[in-house]
Amino acid sequence: NQTVDFSELAIKAQIAPHTTAGLSVAHLGLGFLVMALVTSLGGPTGPALNPARDFGPRLLHAVLPKSVLGQHKGDSKWWYAWVPVA
Repeated sequence: NQTVDFSELAIKAQIAPHTTAGLSVAHLGLGFLVMALVTSLGGPTGPALNPARDFGPRLLHAVLPKSVLGQHKGDSKWWYAWVPVA
């Protein structure tokens, strides 16, 4: 069972933090951090954590006129474009 294996690995890593097993599961914290960012910032379509996936739609939104995007075209929010890079 995958859940039991994961739980056992996590418990063993917490019990013996001075072994190399604690270092081998350190990437799990990073994985949970990414999961939390994706679920909290993603919305229904997922976040643009990749700068290439963020830049293309932002550029098209800035270039296309209101006649294509509609009268409610807002700002392209270029001040927020640095976030996927950081």
